[in-house]
Amino acid sequence: MRLRVLFIHYHLRPGGVTRVILDQIKAIKEFADTAIIIGEEPQVRVNCPYRVVSPISYDRDRRDNLKPTEIAELIIKEAQSIWSGGPDIIHVHNPTLGKNKDFLEVLFLLEEKNRSLLLQIHDFAEDGRPGGYSSHPYPHDVHYAVINSRDYGILLKSGLQEDGLHYLPNAIHPLPISDNIKRDLYLYPVRAIRRKNVGEAILLSLFIKEGCHVGITLEPTSRIDTVCYNNWIHFSRERGLRVKYALGLSNKFEDIVSRALLFITTSVKEGFGFSFLEPWTAMRMVSGRLIPDVCSDFIEKNIILDSFYNSIKIPLEMIDVSSFENIWIDCYKNILAAYGIKCSDVEAREALSDLYVEDTLDYSYLNEELQMEVIENLQKNKKKLEKFLDLNPFFKKNSDFNNGYTGDVFDEVVKHNREVVLKEYSIEKYSRRLRDIYENVLNYRVSQSINKKKLLDAFLKPENQYLLLCEKSAGLNSSFA
Repeated sequence: MRLRVLFIHYHLRPGGVTRVILDQIKAIKEFADTAIIIGEEPQVRVNCPYRVVSPISYDRDRRDNLKPTEIAELIIKEAQSIWSGGPDIIHVHNPTLGKNKDFLEVLFLLEEKNRSLLLQIHDFAEDGRPGGYSSHPYPHDVHYAVINSRDYGILLKSGLQEDGLHYLPNAIHPLPISDNIKRDLYLYPVRAIRRKNVGEAILLSLFIKEGCHVGITLEPTSRIDTVCYNNWIHFSRERGLRVKYALGLSNKFEDIVSRALLFITTSVKEGFGFSFLEPWTAMRMVSGRLIPDVCSDFIEKNIILDSFYNSIKIPLEMIDVSSFENIWIDCYKNILAAYGIKCSDVEAREALSDLYVEDTLDYSYLNEELQMEVIENLQKNKKKLEKFLDLNPFFKKNSDFNNGYTGDVFDEVVKHNREVVLKEYSIEKYSRRLRDIYENVLNYRVSQSINKKKLLDAFLKPENQYLLLCEKSAGLNSSFA
């Protein structure tokens, strides 16, 4: 007998979660019938029945005054219009993110009608998203799924049990590629939002192979991200840096991929980490900033990530330390306050001290203005450049990074990683994982709940607080704004 699986999400706009939902529909088509309930008309093609229940859209888009009981009744009614007996499983995406003030209460009500709920978390409100956080408890006695082992471990420590918590890494699709195109890009295929740490990709442009450029594909859309992005464009032009912007606006993606001598990623925060896996499918090396909490999953699968660095050490003499400390302490206290946690200046300064290592600071902790200060120092002062390279030999001339990781040894790494990625993250393996999880959801009733304080503590560690994640640090009054 085929399963009936109902997916619920706020929307189906182009993006990561939508991509995952569409992959799941494809992955389970051999053993399940699917349908989707969303808060607005889909902006992508959907190969299954869907219903729009507008009260589950983002709060900013809602025009209703319905109560949670009424919203739950609407969802049940729409589901029964597809299957008279209703779904076997309700698979909900990002239920705890707080984009809709009534959504958690709606889920509690749905659980009363159908215990077979699977709540899949992609992003946590506790992880630097205080606007999406509430004191309302998360649904209990239901199954949860996460996309990486870090989140799995955090939720186990926060009260969930192994029988009711499932590791579900995303599927990977091979990147498109063209032939016979000159390879001249250190490619960062990303929408240039602040957490992607664009300033570090621009720093890398100082150390890339002659005749090459760092290439960034997409522009941001939010106001703050756009101002910071435009600042970088102006700065790059003024300093003569080898960086190309918005390549995705006027080029086919497969042509851009083909031009990549090397893929790079400098992001300070990722959920799953597509950027660490996809380049291998196009037979390209990838390098840049390692995110240990995310990449540990890939290393465990025997994917070789020796081409990455853990940090970029900046001597404190290269930055205005007082300015950095004042901004960081202000941002740290503000983020804690947004979650209802008090923090004194003394406590904040003590937390800050954990970031310093032998009179150096990792470049990723700086905001855009301080990152620009470092780049100017490296361009203008030969002694400071030499000291930087002594601390970070990864970037020295004729290093593997500088040469773009070319040669037979690296060809073998690419082939090996490609095989592992295509095997471990295939849609077929994804299908088997989902089938096993659904069987658990149907057959095992769980008694569990999330301790929200423990969950919050896990994400609010000082080492996770980057200025690039703080709006107040954006330097909107800089000379380039």
